[in-house]
Amino acid sequence: MEKEKKPNIKRRLLLCVLGILLLAQVFNASLSISSFEKLYINTLISNYSVVARDFQRNISSAVRFGKPLEKFYGIHSLLAEVKKNNVELNNASVFLPNGNILYSLDEKIIRDKQAEKLRIDFAREMDKTGKEAIKIILHEKTYNILLPIFDRTKNWLGTVNISFKEETVRNKIIKIIWLNLQYLALTTLIAGILLYLSFNYFIKLDKVPSRLRIYLILFLIVGVAQIAYSTFNIKIFQSNYIDIIRTKSLQLSSLVKNDIDFLLGKGIKINKLIKIDTLLSEIIQVTPEIDDMQIVNISNDLLYFANKKGVVNVKKIENFTHQEQDLTGQMAQIYAIKFPLMKQDTVEGYLKVNLSRQVIGSKIKEIILDAITVVVISFLLIVELTIFLMIFLKKQIEQLTRKKGEKIEVRSEELYGLIRPAAFIYFFGSFLASSFLPLYAGELYKTPIWGLKKDFVIGLPISSEMLFVGIAIILAGGIIDRKGWHWSFFIGVAFSTIGAFLCGIANNVIQFIVYRGISGFGYGLSWLACQGYVVEHTDSTCRAKGISNLVSGIFAGSICGGAVGGMLSERIGYAPVFFVASFIMILSLLFVLGFMGDVIIQPIFDKAKQKIGFKKLLQFIFNKNILILILFSSIPGALCFVGIMYYLTPIYLKSLDVSQSNIARALMVYGLSMIYLAPLISHFVDKSSDKKIYVTISGIFGGMALLTFYVLDGFMAAIVIIFLLSLSNSFGFASRIIFALTTKIAKDIGEGKSMGIYFALERVGQVIGPIILALAVAMSGIRNGVVVIGFIYMLITLMFIFGTITFRGKNAN
Repeated sequence: MEKEKKPNIKRRLLLCVLGILLLAQVFNASLSISSFEKLYINTLISNYSVVARDFQRNISSAVRFGKPLEKFYGIHSLLAEVKKNNVELNNASVFLPNGNILYSLDEKIIRDKQAEKLRIDFAREMDKTGKEAIKIILHEKTYNILLPIFDRTKNWLGTVNISFKEETVRNKIIKIIWLNLQYLALTTLIAGILLYLSFNYFIKLDKVPSRLRIYLILFLIVGVAQIAYSTFNIKIFQSNYIDIIRTKSLQLSSLVKNDIDFLLGKGIKINKLIKIDTLLSEIIQVTPEIDDMQIVNISNDLLYFANKKGVVNVKKIENFTHQEQDLTGQMAQIYAIKFPLMKQDTVEGYLKVNLSRQVIGSKIKEIILDAITVVVISFLLIVELTIFLMIFLKKQIEQLTRKKGEKIEVRSEELYGLIRPAAFIYFFGSFLASSFLPLYAGELYKTPIWGLKKDFVIGLPISSEMLFVGIAIILAGGIIDRKGWHWSFFIGVAFSTIGAFLCGIANNVIQFIVYRGISGFGYGLSWLACQGYVVEHTDSTCRAKGISNLVSGIFAGSICGGAVGGMLSERIGYAPVFFVASFIMILSLLFVLGFMGDVIIQPIFDKAKQKIGFKKLLQFIFNKNILILILFSSIPGALCFVGIMYYLTPIYLKSLDVSQSNIARALMVYGLSMIYLAPLISHFVDKSSDKKIYVTISGIFGGMALLTFYVLDGFMAAIVIIFLLSLSNSFGFASRIIFALTTKIAKDIGEGKSMGIYFALERVGQVIGPIILALAVAMSGIRNGVVVIGFIYMLITLMFIFGTITFRGKNAN
């Protein structure tokens, strides 16, 4: 029997690790494929926008010279030419304002009515924009590019519609997916074989394996597999992306070349091409991957020049000597395009197109950053998995050795660590939307509500969430003491899951505020349940370590969740991320039921001990030490943390045009610090007899974080602020809790209820954080508002020091 169980344990271990590796690999591939799909769609849209604009210009020019649109001789030749130069095109058509289709490549639909969704009122659009607007509409799996046709007096006569099928994109993506799957299968297979061999030779079940050994095996094999696959993935993306950019640029440039060749053939000289530089500028404006376009004569003298700033007057360019980009070999072939301009069989000059290495490089850099982020996330997953596996293996080995009369005790360290994987999974899901909550609220903000400013309103969902977290925490303390930590966790997961799902279907910001409240209620119950589990399985000698260990798991989950959510939101939008969050949080419930059944114990209920009256509640709140802690440390710290991290940072970085993925990566700095710094600091907190020192240090770092805006700004300032806030919480989180729980009043009313009341009071700061930051920003601007709050926080920290010194030696417990 023993022999049957040994391989079973190793098989579970192998399957868990392979599952994480495969999940990370698939997610990595999904990100790059979705990025490529988005880029490819945008490329096709911009490409066909130029085609549509050229087609529309030909029709509009004739109409403005008196040619009737309804009897447009030569339209079929124009349509045929459009199709000839763009083989992937689905259709090109012209229809009237009433929807009647006049001309089309598909003759079957001529005289039919255009779909209602595509009948844009361009007369109204013209009034709004003051220029000819272009509209892109996806209808029945077809992208439609719509442009208006106006006569000389700006009367709207009809609409040009150039369309291409979603299938065009799908066919390209399928090829990339197939190539990705081959690399994924290869790297995963090799990693699986190496893991199998490593587990068989280096992990023996007659004793507990070294955690360091497991770390080395997992990090080395899984890490190399991830890096190898990411390298393949990046190369696939790079080659395909550059290929479509070059194809697009060649197609767009050929439009210009054909027009110029036609004019040269009519006898117009190359230096007399009227408004040709305007056409070059139009192409560049819809094609960010092109740096500039130039037309030179046979002697290489610059005649026309346009770049991202628009048309450049060549006469005003002093000592301009055209130079090719400083590229050689293959790079020159990629980034520099050159067309001869022909008059019959004679070369009259050249059209030169320089692609933007900066834009193309930035897109490739985004994929590389995504790949690195996924590798970091997978490493964090491995750490959490290893912590769980050490406990799991020890329990399994204990069962195997029990028949031999041996026994391996599971220490309290291992028992309190068992909640960490469950917390990791839950907070992974709950933090998926953390990097864009105010931004999503801004999208849902349609009309002013309650006469409040938009900046104020979009902070209310976070305040609502934190308010109900506080309410839930008050209730959770009683639930934990009466029913056990598990009931608080189960109910919390249920509320969180429902709340997240409702957030995904919210239609307006008021609904979103309510649904974040439901999510917050579930968060509060689950969060305190995890804390209650640790308190139940630790004593004063290791409680700070146990709490910090839990916090590390929580922040590992928040890092992974925030980063994944930020990257997902760029690909699938904000709302679908909430559905993913609901699914992941359900997994945390399944984990507890599947792996923690033996630690789900009904507590012994002592009604006399559990009952807490209003008098006791007031005694706890107005206990001198508790009151000083709450007013001068906990609430200010929570206010700054939530206000800066989840309200101000996303808004500020978005105003700097920082991508959602990079916003999420910036927030990762906080979590990484909490994972790796907080446990180290908690070691000193446990040994210290005076927790007030660490509470004071926390306040100083918090104030310094906000004062950073006094000397820095931009993305780097945000990173520094987030890091200093992480230092503040590393010192303050465990020390504040222990400081509160060591008071006599906390022991009298019970640790569960004390934690509930304490955290509920602390949540006051989290509730008002976004509101205070919104008001400060509205009155003084982002930088000045944050600096003012930073100075106030420093003064409040001094008041905490003064208050604790005043009551030193007195019985403030």
